[in-house]
Amino acid sequence: MKRTTSLRISVLLLFNMLFSLLAPLTGLADGIQLKINGLDETTESSPAQLTTSTITLPVTINGISADQINSIYYEITNMNTGVTSVNKTNKAVKNANNANEVVFSGVSLTEGLNKVVAKYGEATVVSSPAAWVHFTSVTNITDLKLNEVALNDNEMYPKSAPYTSLSITGTASNATRIQAYVNGTAYDPVVFNRGNFTFITNTGRNNDLALKPGDNEMRLISTNNSNTYYIDRTFVYDNGQAFAYDAYVKSTPAAADQYQKLAAVPTVTKNTADQVTVKAKLKVPVDSSNNLLYKEVDVAVGNQTPTKYVLSSLPVSSSVANQYRIYDFEYNFTTDTSNKYQAVTFSFITTSDFVQPGGQYAFYVVDPNTPYVNYMEYSIPNGLTVKVNEVGMTQLNRFPASLYVYTTTNASSVKLRVNNSDYATASVIDSTTTDTSGTTLNVWKFDIPTLADGISTLTVVPVGVNGENVQGSKTYLVQISSAPYVILDSIYNGQVFTSASKILCGNTGTGPCLTGRVVNLPEAEKDNVVLQVNDMQFNMSGLYKTPYDGSFTITSATPTADGTKTFGHKDVMGADGKKTFLFSVKVGGKVITESKFEIFILSDNVPYINSVVPVEENPDNKVFKTVKTDEYATTEDVVALTGSVRNATTYTVEYTIPGETAKRSVAIASKTQTYDNDTEKITFTETFNTNSAPLSVNGDYYFQITASNNSGVLATKTVKISKEAHPYVITLPEKLFTNENGKTQANINKNYQRIEIKAEGAISILFGKVEVFPRGGMFVYEAKGLKAGANEIKFTVNRGTAQNAGSLVLYNVNTPIEGAQYKSEIASSMKVFGGDLEMKLGKDVKLMRNDRTSTDTFLTNKRELLFGIANVQTGIVDKDIEFANSLATQSLSGAVETYRFKPASKLFWIDAGTISDQVDAGDAADLKGALEGGGTLPLVSSDPDVSSTLQPTPFYQRYDLQDLVVPTQPVTLTFKYDPTITADAWKYVTVFQYSTFADRSGAEISAGVPVSQMGWKNLGGVVDSKKNTITVTVPSFGYFQVMYMNDSFNDVTNHGWARDIIDTLYSKGYMFNKDSGGSRFLPDDAITRGEFVSLLVKVFDIPLTNPDTSNPDFQGTFGDVRKGVTLQNSINMYDYLHIEAGARAGIVRGTSQGLFLPNEAITRQDAAVMIARAAELKMGTDEDKVQASLDKLFTDSTDPKFSYYAKPAVEAVTKAGFIEGRPNTLLAGQTELTNRFDPVDNITRAESAAIALRVLAKLKKVPK
Repeated sequence: MKRTTSLRISVLLLFNMLFSLLAPLTGLADGIQLKINGLDETTESSPAQLTTSTITLPVTINGISADQINSIYYEITNMNTGVTSVNKTNKAVKNANNANEVVFSGVSLTEGLNKVVAKYGEATVVSSPAAWVHFTSVTNITDLKLNEVALNDNEMYPKSAPYTSLSITGTASNATRIQAYVNGTAYDPVVFNRGNFTFITNTGRNNDLALKPGDNEMRLISTNNSNTYYIDRTFVYDNGQAFAYDAYVKSTPAAADQYQKLAAVPTVTKNTADQVTVKAKLKVPVDSSNNLLYKEVDVAVGNQTPTKYVLSSLPVSSSVANQYRIYDFEYNFTTDTSNKYQAVTFSFITTSDFVQPGGQYAFYVVDPNTPYVNYMEYSIPNGLTVKVNEVGMTQLNRFPASLYVYTTTNASSVKLRVNNSDYATASVIDSTTTDTSGTTLNVWKFDIPTLADGISTLTVVPVGVNGENVQGSKTYLVQISSAPYVILDSIYNGQVFTSASKILCGNTGTGPCLTGRVVNLPEAEKDNVVLQVNDMQFNMSGLYKTPYDGSFTITSATPTADGTKTFGHKDVMGADGKKTFLFSVKVGGKVITESKFEIFILSDNVPYINSVVPVEENPDNKVFKTVKTDEYATTEDVVALTGSVRNATTYTVEYTIPGETAKRSVAIASKTQTYDNDTEKITFTETFNTNSAPLSVNGDYYFQITASNNSGVLATKTVKISKEAHPYVITLPEKLFTNENGKTQANINKNYQRIEIKAEGAISILFGKVEVFPRGGMFVYEAKGLKAGANEIKFTVNRGTAQNAGSLVLYNVNTPIEGAQYKSEIASSMKVFGGDLEMKLGKDVKLMRNDRTSTDTFLTNKRELLFGIANVQTGIVDKDIEFANSLATQSLSGAVETYRFKPASKLFWIDAGTISDQVDAGDAADLKGALEGGGTLPLVSSDPDVSSTLQPTPFYQRYDLQDLVVPTQPVTLTFKYDPTITADAWKYVTVFQYSTFADRSGAEISAGVPVSQMGWKNLGGVVDSKKNTITVTVPSFGYFQVMYMNDSFNDVTNHGWARDIIDTLYSKGYMFNKDSGGSRFLPDDAITRGEFVSLLVKVFDIPLTNPDTSNPDFQGTFGDVRKGVTLQNSINMYDYLHIEAGARAGIVRGTSQGLFLPNEAITRQDAAVMIARAAELKMGTDEDKVQASLDKLFTDSTDPKFSYYAKPAVEAVTKAGFIEGRPNTLLAGQTELTNRFDPVDNITRAESAAIALRVLAKLKKVPK
């Protein structure tokens, strides 16, 4: 039967619903909110204070879907400079642990006050409240490591081999320069880029940092234009051989003074030719058998004959098996009388008598009664000082320089001699200080304008009351390098930049920009420095800092020497390639030194082909197999390519087929261009997709992609695709692999599987005894009844006389988690998903189309039911086939009906499918599909195996109630719910069903064709708290989920006696809140006649309709409750279907005028009559006996208002325990409590809930 009229009306209703959505959509931006987290409490006057230039920016979002996150960006305004930067290329990433938060990483700040705003949209922009951040460029040193291991004080490094060419790395935030001073010598890093630095050690090269075996002292100093930071480390360098470390000295063994560390070259105050105590730890390697590789250690002080010690006789401090042992060494030595400078030398002798140096330390022995020099330091930029190395050589390479000599307080002056010649005398104390033991020292300063280059000795002699004290002097060996040279900040040779604009002064500003320092150049000669960038010259005049300290800044606006261009001009820094910065330093008009730096600019705007790959319809089951880079093999008949190119203004795709040389073109089907910077619009990436190219013959196809830019620069890439013959290809299931038995296998979580096989030239494929013929070039078969575990599906591909056998193992993991499926014909009892869901059907229950008045009901027991476990938000069961749909998500989540509930079980999908009224029972294929089809997945909208009239309908588009396939009798469903819910919480557990339901007003599109509504319905259910199950009876299928009411109403929570009762009735869908605003239940309001009869219909499970007796022309029993009319003031408390069901069941009668008066309050006696009828209670017929019984129960039994027709019902419901009397107030002298009935008083909603709960207990639907 063709219902074209109803179909047109359905379509009109659909359009009406869609248009009703348009108004909210226009105000979509009103629901979008952005808020920056962590900085939301900041203000312009009270910003967050940060010292790092890049931050992570988390933003809370509301009203923005996942596919719109890329439209969120941020804007930063520097309030000091007024410059605003909009960043749309640094994309936000969704927080995996918080669906309402996205995160921007690497957000760059500029020095000063930053106003940060997150934004969304283009035409209509939604902005977050501003966050305020003040960035101060403070430098520090962090993440200090040696060979990727944290570099800590007093530890031994490296932790494992190799022992040379080590790397010391770290981060100097906001620094423009960093230097390392090791044992008095300064070193520059080999790499310093964006704050990250690397020093290379012990390579043998002069410029690389040198560590000595044993104790080392290192100071790292980072600087920028505004501040300096330093960090000290004292550690042990392990060169992989034997050596002494942790070496100390003190005066005579009986001396009470503390040990002094030898690495600091301390001074021991005592007479010479006296004993001192030296102690150290000796690290001695062992072989794989733990045998010592060294047998003895020689220890010498000064020029004395070494003393030999047998290592095995020394106490062992610790050891590492098969690596080394640590020995404790402590002995008393007599000092060398020939010199106050005492060298302590350790030499280790191997088992083959080879002598291996093991470290040298030193100390001074002085007479405390005479003046002596303690130590000397030299100044470095930014006011810091470094000790001059007393063992070995110190490099002095910055002049003018200052030397600071530290002496005892009995020195009246200090003389400085260079190469034994008097240089200067300091007679005025510069300052005083104290050493680590608290002894006061005088500090004397020498200002050195310059010294002759080369190796020199610096001797400092203290002068006391008796003149020069040579014994208290010290001599230092220094390497003088006073030649001028240039240092560039944050630039190193070979550095690569993608653009000249990326060469910055610090982390801010506009590039190109250089900062640096001319060292050892007198101020009078400062303008005689020339910079040459390739062929362009720049004078340095006017670029120095004031007052002059050698530092300079070259900006993009700095002019060339001839004034025709600037440093930032495209002819200077614009072109790609090598850029040579050559600084020529002149003194006296002659070039005396040159400093050269070479960098490379390799911009992104040259054309480049990032990637070109075949398009895979299903990435999880690739049909183009990778042979090697840019080479693929396939059995497909066509191929389309997808890829991306950089900065290509034009590009083409051509290919050759096997056996031919002529090139054929492939058109570009679609392309998308994205600029790296929307403001500059210089560099960009373009993604593209081609049309399909036929692979008609077997062999090798070569696809060549040629890209070029406006300058004519070309880039090419060739992709080879080999077309291979194959007896068959399994295209479904998609996720295939070869198992341990060498067979093709797919793991599934269901008891059925659709199999699709492509077999060129095949006539048919035989699956067991079922022969399948090609349909659209594909062979399709559904394997059913798959058991848990491995199921091998064997098949034979027939090509005339040729046959190919094949098999596919379908491994059913049979695990009751999201995505699990089960399909079966109906049975009297069906238990699925490990017992999480059980369905029971009555005898002879069949499936049918939900229209008993139709000529064709398609009654069948061969149609299959589909069970699935779905995602609670999207409703998806099969993630490989179904896709998220916003309408589906909106339908399932956020519904008003489930507002006060949370899930207490998995979301189950049960379906028998749909049968349209367009199905022709006279067509054999249509009839077979209707009778032997089955349920479909909730979000599948097409099936190539059935005709157009039998196509599946997604759950959110099942508008026609009569198209649903339903059981001929209601079925019983039992669900397991969360086992952590306690037994006493049964009252809050219920079952919700999402499906298509008849409009509660009984409205019809046409006679007998009901208006339907889709949504959630609270079914209630009987709870077995011992088994943690709940059971419901339903006439249809859909989504089902056990829910738990976790949010009550304030006026229920505070109710004196009915809180738990009302919560139970509300949670199980028997009663609803009366307040139209949704926030109150109003328990003490009088219940209306309409709500009370609706409550009884639900409690006694009275069907809302009887399809066997329904008459399309019938409009209703009562004149004021008519079919299709929404009852005024009902607020969803009652409706036509419930009141009419009560009338049909004989529970209610109308007034003499044929009215029901649903909105009027019901009296207690009328309520008793309805309950007695609904419960089918036996009521007395002898008026006298009834009256006598009531006289014993109620003091108002003879009240004239007590209607005679109600008294038998009142007696019956009272004896049944459904209604109780109201207590009278005790009179004076009265001791026994009496009750009254108050027959004409209204009954409250709370009292009605209590009555309903007693009835439910009597019916065993709730615990007593």
